[in-house]
Amino acid sequence: MCSKGIIFITIMLLHVAITAQRYNNWNFGSGESITFNTGNYLLPRILPSNAMESEEGNASISDAQGNILFYTHGRRIYNKLNQIMSNGDLLLGNTSSFQSSIIIPYPGNAAWYYLFTTDAFENGFGNGYRYHNIDMSGDNGNGTVTTKNQLLTTLGTERIAAVQHANGIDVWLITNDFSSNTFRTWLITCNGISATPTIINVGEVLADYPDQNIGALKISPDGKLMCQTHFPIDFTFTGNHFFQLFNFNNATGAINNPKKISLPGKYTYGCEFSPSSTLLYLTDPNKKNILQVDATLPTPAAIIQSLDTIPCDFGLYGIQMAPDLKLYATRVGRYLATVNNPNAKGQACNFKDTSVALTGSAKLNLNTSINNAYFDPYNSFNFTYIDSCTGTLQFNGFSNLQGTVSYLWQFGDGTTSTLTQPIHTYNNLSRQYNVLLTITLLNGCGSINRSRIIAPQGYIVNPNFTFNANCATRAVTFTNTTLTNLDLTNYEWNFGDGSTSTIANPIHIYATPGAYTVTLKVPNANACLTKTHQSKIDIDSINITLQDSAIINEGEAYTINTISNATNYQWTPNTNIDNPTKPNPRVQPLVTTLYKLQASNNANCNATDSIIIKVNPIKEVYIPTAITPNGDGVNDVLQPTFSRRLSHISFTIYNRWGAKVYEGTNANNYTWNAKYKGQPVATGTYIWYFKAVNDTGVTVSKKGTLIVLN
Repeated sequence: MCSKGIIFITIMLLHVAITAQRYNNWNFGSGESITFNTGNYLLPRILPSNAMESEEGNASISDAQGNILFYTHGRRIYNKLNQIMSNGDLLLGNTSSFQSSIIIPYPGNAAWYYLFTTDAFENGFGNGYRYHNIDMSGDNGNGTVTTKNQLLTTLGTERIAAVQHANGIDVWLITNDFSSNTFRTWLITCNGISATPTIINVGEVLADYPDQNIGALKISPDGKLMCQTHFPIDFTFTGNHFFQLFNFNNATGAINNPKKISLPGKYTYGCEFSPSSTLLYLTDPNKKNILQVDATLPTPAAIIQSLDTIPCDFGLYGIQMAPDLKLYATRVGRYLATVNNPNAKGQACNFKDTSVALTGSAKLNLNTSINNAYFDPYNSFNFTYIDSCTGTLQFNGFSNLQGTVSYLWQFGDGTTSTLTQPIHTYNNLSRQYNVLLTITLLNGCGSINRSRIIAPQGYIVNPNFTFNANCATRAVTFTNTTLTNLDLTNYEWNFGDGSTSTIANPIHIYATPGAYTVTLKVPNANACLTKTHQSKIDIDSINITLQDSAIINEGEAYTINTISNATNYQWTPNTNIDNPTKPNPRVQPLVTTLYKLQASNNANCNATDSIIIKVNPIKEVYIPTAITPNGDGVNDVLQPTFSRRLSHISFTIYNRWGAKVYEGTNANNYTWNAKYKGQPVATGTYIWYFKAVNDTGVTVSKKGTLIVLN
C-alpha cells in the first residue's frame, strides 16, 4: 500500500542525476552515434550513423534539452542534419589528434559557440591551437561558421581541456605548449576570449621525444585537479613512463603543486576523473589494464600506493565521463567499455569490458567536453521524492553567483515555476520528464542551464535473472541480471518449493523433480516501486516415446510422431527435414536414414532416442489413382513418386475431351492442385502421361487415369 506521508528518497547529485544535457549526444569513430537521452541511465542508446569518420578526437554539442546541434573531428563541422555546416569545412584541426576539438557554449548568448581545435603529431603540430565561431541562428537554425581558423598559439600539442569558472558562467580553456612544461589558461566570458592568456611554467618539461606531445589533459569535475598524460615513445620503452597531476584553481586559473607519478611497468595514455573528483582512471593499452588511483593523496608515493589494476580483455585508449556519470572507454573495435560505479574503489567500480555494442569501430577516443558540465556543486538543483506513488517531488535550486539571481523551472510537462524550492506533482507517472532550470544573474552577464531526466516514480528497476541447472543433483545456480540505476542490496527470492533467499546470486537444490515457478522481488519501502520477475524451471527427467522404425516409398514424406515432456528438440541429420528443432518434423529421406533426437528442458535435463526411416526404392514411377481437393489436407494434390534414377521428366494431364489441364515442371515439383487457369477442375476422370529417361539411357513412358473427387 502506498504511503501518503513524506517519503525521504533523496536522489543524490553524484548518483544518477544528469545536470546538463549539452553533451548528451556523442558522435565519434566510424560514424558511431550514441545518445544519453534515454532517461534510465542504464546504457546509452545507439543512433543511426553520422556522417563523420574520426580516427581519434572529436566533439559534439547539444542544446539545453539534449537535442544535437553539431559535431566535428577538427577538420569539418557537421550540423544536426549530418551535413557539413555552412562554411564548416577546411578547418585547421586534425582528425589524428587525440583531443582534436572541444566545443564551448558562449557565455551570455545561447546561439553562439566556440570550437577549439588542435593539430596532430603527424603534421608537426604546424597549425597550433585554433578557434572557430559558430552562430546557430544562421542557415535556418542549422548553424553557420562566422569566423574560422583564428590562431590562439602556434605552440601546440594534441592536448586541450576546459572547465567551468568558479562563478558558474565563465569558462577556462587550458592549452599546453609543444615540448615544454608551459600551460596557457584562457578565460572565456561574455566579452569573448581573453586577448592574452596566463602563461604558467610548472611540472616536467616534456621534450625527451616528439611523442610526448601526444596525450590527454583533463580537469576534475570540481575544478580542483588536472591530469596530463603523454604517449610512450613505443610500447617497448624501458624508461620510467609517467603522468602528472596538478592543482587547478577554477577561480583564478592558476596551476601548481605538480606531482610526477610513475607506475612501474605501466604505460598510461587516456585519463579521466571520477564524478566525485577523488579517483583518477588511466588507460594502459599495452598491458590491457584500467588503472585507478586516489588523486587527492598528498604525495606521489601515496598515490602510487593507492593503485588498483583492473584487467581488460582489450587495450583501451580514450576514457571519458558521460552524462550518466559513468566512465566510457574506447578501443579499435565495436565495443565501448564502462566503469559503472566510478566513485567506488577497486573492483567495486564495476568495470565492464564490452558494455555498449556499436555498429562499427569506436576508434581511439570519445567526445571531449567540459567535465563539470555534468556536475556543478555550486549552481544546480537537487530533488527529493515527497510521494513516489503520486509523483510529487520537492525541487531545490541553489547558486553561488554573486548578486541577485532568478530561477525559472520547466518541469517537462508544460508547467513552470519561478520559486527557488518548488513542489511539483506529475499527472502521468508512466513516462519520464526533462526538467530544466535556468539560473539567471540579474543585472549581470549570462545564465546557467541545468537539466535532469526525472522518473516521477523514482528509481528504475528491471528485475531479471538467468539460471544454470544440474539435472542429476537438481542444484540450480541463479545469476541476478537486474538492471537498475540504483545500487541495490536487497533481493527476495522464492524458489517455488517453499524455500527463499536474500542472496544476490543464490544456489538452490530442489528436493524432488518437478516444474517450479521462481520469483525474484526487488523490494522497496515504497510499495509502488517494488518490482518482481518470474521464470519457470522444469527440473524433471525427460521422457521420449518414438516408434522404432517406419517404412516409406522413395520420394514419399513421413511425419515423425514424438511424445515427450521436453521443451527443446534437436534432430540429426538436419537434411531432408522441414524443421530439425520441432518435436514432430516432416522428413523425406532419399535412402534409409537413422534420425536421432536430442531432447532437453530449460533445466538442462536431457534424453535421446532415434527412429529408422526405411526407404523402399521405386523402379520407375508411382502415381495415385484419385485425389480429393477439398482442402482437408488429405490427398488434396497429385504428386507422382518416381525413382531418383530418372531424368528429363515430362508429366502432363488431360481432361476427357483432350484438353491439357496441367504440365508439370521441376519448378513446381510436378505437383498438381486440381486447378486449371486458377480455377478448380470438375469432378471426373483425367488422363496422365509420364515420360522420362533412366540412368541407362532408356526412355520410360507411362500412361494412366486419375479420378478427381471434389
